Amino acid sequence: MTLSDDERKRAVREALTLMLTALGSDHAFDEVFHDVSRSLVPQAPFDRIPPTTWDDLEARWYVRPRHTFGQQSYQLTAEGWIAALKVAKQFDTPEQRDRIVGLRRALVDLNKGRPPYGTLTDVTTLVSRSGLPRAWVESAIQSQLLTRWFPDDHVELELDRGMIRIPSRFGADELDFDPDE
Repeated sequence: MTLSDDERKRAVREALTLMLTALGSDHAFDEVFHDVSRSLVPQAPFDRIPPTTWDDLEARWYVRPRHTFGQQSYQLTAEGWIAALKVAKQFDTPEQRDRIVGLRRALVDLNKGRPPYGTLTDVTTLVSRSGLPRAWVESAIQSQLLTRWFPDDHVELELDRGMIRIPSRFGADELDFDPDE
């Protein structure tokens, strides 16, 4: 049976929402592999998702596969987490805005004085300083969520083995310069 484009889109939305729900507040998007089938038998809560949906998700870089003998599992990627937030209507809620502002404020505070090579901190310190859930902070940093909310600011972060590098120009305005002026 071939699915219509509308059915495929609905299935993608449903799969992303189910994966986001399964993460809950205790897990970053890259901590959980979602088992979708065992021995070719679809597993709850993904049993209503058409098998071709996983191909659609993988083609958009929303999931990363991990298959073992008889078991089909997928993990959300950074792009998949952002897409899941959007389809679940959690991307631009007042609560999300409060979290994003709190994260940015904590990063600016940690980067006081704008050291020339930026500031190194760790996730634990950032979580403590911001008061935000650890899993959400890890997901926000890995997905560069701040760049989605503040596309014209310097808010890119680097995360490597639990260490976060905050660039010296974090949150600074771009210089409006035109050499023809």
